[in-house]
Amino acid sequence: MLPFTRAVVPKYFSGFFCHSSQLYSTCKTCDDPKQSYQLLIIGGGSAGMALSAYFSRKLGPGRVGVVESSQMHSFQPLWTLVGGGLNRLDKASKPMGHLFHNNCTWIPDHLKTFVPEKNYIITQTEKEIKYDYLVVAMGITPRLDMVKGLMQALETPGVCSIYYGEGSVKTYESAKRLQKGNALFTFPSTPIKCAGAPQKIMYLTEELFRNTGRRDQYHVQYNNALGVMFSVPVYAKTMVKVAERKGIHVNYFHDLVEVDWKNRIAKFRVKSSNEDVEKIKDFPYDFLHVAPPFSAPDNLRMCTELVDSAGYLNVDPYTLQHKKYPNIFGIGDCANLPTSKTLAAITTQGKVLRRRIGALINNQDVNKQILYNGYTSCPLITSHNTVVMAEFGYDGKLLETLPINQNKERHTLFYVATKLMPQIYWRLHVNGFWEGPSIFRRIFHPFQR
Repeated sequence: MLPFTRAVVPKYFSGFFCHSSQLYSTCKTCDDPKQSYQLLIIGGGSAGMALSAYFSRKLGPGRVGVVESSQMHSFQPLWTLVGGGLNRLDKASKPMGHLFHNNCTWIPDHLKTFVPEKNYIITQTEKEIKYDYLVVAMGITPRLDMVKGLMQALETPGVCSIYYGEGSVKTYESAKRLQKGNALFTFPSTPIKCAGAPQKIMYLTEELFRNTGRRDQYHVQYNNALGVMFSVPVYAKTMVKVAERKGIHVNYFHDLVEVDWKNRIAKFRVKSSNEDVEKIKDFPYDFLHVAPPFSAPDNLRMCTELVDSAGYLNVDPYTLQHKKYPNIFGIGDCANLPTSKTLAAITTQGKVLRRRIGALINNQDVNKQILYNGYTSCPLITSHNTVVMAEFGYDGKLLETLPINQNKERHTLFYVATKLMPQIYWRLHVNGFWEGPSIFRRIFHPFQR
């Protein structure tokens, strides 16, 4: 029987002071057309990488497989800092094969289809891979096709997005070159990866304009398809004040539908607050940062047995177990969990899956108290040295970790978000040692439930 013990602080930090290459070297890959794994993970992003490392250590060689076609693994929150001129793009990525645990088998292929009733998947190269347990960790996909002209516009000067690695570099370079004019930032109507990112890059860019000494020559606008600045009211109030202080004009219920890149005009579908009236409004731009619409990946959405009506993996919000197939679990952005899609959410979801899948593999009863509480976090960068650290769970319940008011712009929180978190990610998270800050929350807030 394998020991799935509760993580403690020393275990968290056992990998912190050694480089990941000391723990893991290049993993095995497999080209066998027919394979079988005790645990198969679809996706080698932040969720899949951490889970594969943990279970590879526990289960041993050849029992964990990961289907992932990408050759590079990226710490995507760093792209915001790159877009703001606070970091370099090469710091955000590492070779995929150098990060997987030695015991893990990497299948460098695309998923073609799921066959959940027979417990196997088929890859793009027609590999048939069986599993006892399946974790779907596929993330979400930017949908440039949902905005007319956006794909072409991103190839033109001044149109950019930090939701792509190279796009973050273009964001900073475009902002530096802009001498004056209309700077327009957008937020879509769909679920989105890291819902705070469009505001973060807006505040960093606005500060760049301010530092030129010509702030009055820039007109900065935030066109938000939603009716609030942030999903949790207490943080939303703070963000409204930040935008007002910085002279940023916020337009609610403005959803980007087209970019006329030849005439440099962004077109928005504008709804009244009661959504009875709708019209298209034009906004000329000199600088346009787009947070694109997102959806679940096509190959997941096409498997109607696994997804809900919106195309997201249909799982129980507390157990993360599929509602129809009990040996399938979901984690991260691809799941239909009613919480913000962030890296922080993945860490706590991973903790739940480790306990639940571990018990099932060991033929043990699952502890029914091990449930996901919707925890997620967003470090809302408001300047080049301040952050508001939003931490909350289902229904907007505050789950702040530190014994300070995190709904205040602080230099200490900026350090946590920009210096400490990248170290935790590369040294602990991808190696399967990080389970989120809940252990520290219990120390600082012993009576919080």
